[in-house]
Amino acid sequence: MAFKNLLQIKLLVVLLFTITLNAQKNPTLIIDGVAISFESNTSLPYWINEGKTLDLGVHAISVSILEFNVVENELQFNQVINLSSSAAVPESKVWKIEAIGLGLNTDDSGLATNGFSTSDSPTIFTSPQTFTSSTTWTVPPGVTNICIEAWGKGGNGGNATGASNSIGSWNRYAGPGGGGAYGYDCFVVEPGTVLNITIASAGSSVNNLILAEAGENGQNWDANNPSEHADAGASGNSTATYNISGGESIAYQGGQGGNGGQGGNPGGNGPSSTAGEFPGGGGGPGIALWGGSNYPPNFGSPGGGGQVKIYF
Repeated sequence: MAFKNLLQIKLLVVLLFTITLNAQKNPTLIIDGVAISFESNTSLPYWINEGKTLDLGVHAISVSILEFNVVENELQFNQVINLSSSAAVPESKVWKIEAIGLGLNTDDSGLATNGFSTSDSPTIFTSPQTFTSSTTWTVPPGVTNICIEAWGKGGNGGNATGASNSIGSWNRYAGPGGGGAYGYDCFVVEPGTVLNITIASAGSSVNNLILAEAGENGQNWDANNPSEHADAGASGNSTATYNISGGESIAYQGGQGGNGGQGGNPGGNGPSSTAGEFPGGGGGPGIALWGGSNYPPNFGSPGGGGQVKIYF
């Protein structure tokens, strides 16, 4: 009986030792010379971009990987890899680490770990995606719902040419630019769909899903114009379910962008007119000064640019 009890105690000690050992075995992978400790399943999956090197560190004896080909903005599954030694991610591919095999690997390469990390995902999986010029974007695998924000660009401020005293004794302003519109809406999409993102003088759009119009340019003024001041550009509107129109010009200042930047101010005897703030603020107008000559600046400033953001 005593022998049996002693055996049970030994088995219990071994069991507790094994449990304690396994609990302390947070595997370490060395990625581009940086040791990263993985804590249970909360660290996985872990993405590695092309060109990065992968080495096994403390308690890591193997790594299970899904390899994807990067084709433009799309990931295409290529193969399953099981690594037991160092390797580098090939060109035009990314690795998704799914699991790490535990073992009694005591070679830590003398590197201190930088703690828990989930790494950066490939760009196409980073939300939101922000665009300030026309391009295309492919809906990533597994994504079926997206939300889009769009800002139309601000209109440019008009130019003023000639001396204002040709028609009277007051300064004359060209027209300020109108503010660009803002829109926000959500949509059901299919993975792999290519979306055409257009950011242009007419406005910002994504396919036929959403449009945020740009503000119109302010009119020019010249000495042959009998009017005191030129007309401001009209503000833009949006087709989105939630929308904010661009602001109208106030006191010769460019219109504010819908949910966006402030409009630019007119120039004077020395300082230049100011550009509309990003995104969507209307540009400040030029001014023709009274007094026998036209002092600079006489040119209007550009409106703030347009923008599109996609959330998924």
